[in-house]
Amino acid sequence: MKSVLFLDLPKRSPHVSSMMRTKLSAAGILLGGVLVLLLSGLSILWCMKNSEMTSANYEGYADAQMGIEVGWLPAWLPESATHIHESHDIDTNESFATFEFAHSDHFYSGCTPVQSAAFIFPRSEDKRRFPRLVRRSLERVHDDQSLRFFRCPGRNTRSLAIDPEAGTAYVWTD
Repeated sequence: MKSVLFLDLPKRSPHVSSMMRTKLSAAGILLGGVLVLLLSGLSILWCMKNSEMTSANYEGYADAQMGIEVGWLPAWLPESATHIHESHDIDTNESFATFEFAHSDHFYSGCTPVQSAAFIFPRSEDKRRFPRLVRRSLERVHDDQSLRFFRCPGRNTRSLAIDPEAGTAYVWTD
């Protein structure tokens, strides 16, 4: 005769099942909360990294009046300014502009001359959010020894770098 081995397994009690469900529910809620916090944090980081940049081009001073009125361009922009390129970050209120001006125009006479070493230029990782034209201009401002530097008063204090020979100006908010 063959012997048969029976295992006597305890029957599941309704109390164990409900405790397990409670633990699983609590773990699920905790995991869901962690995921919400993680996704919220990632969203905030993405928004900070991808702030809203806007750019505009103006043929001349007359076309740029709206940019001056809202403060993206300085109030002291010379009337001789042409080929005006402006970029600004709506979230941080940073702005950058380049323009050409007449050699005879000394619009910067109300600005204070400073040494280039006194300027804090945007870090390279910060430059990535600016359009390519701005990044190239910032590199030129940083590297070109022939530029003259100024701090200019106004609604926002602005830094100004000019190449008087070429009649080119670079302006950015501090």
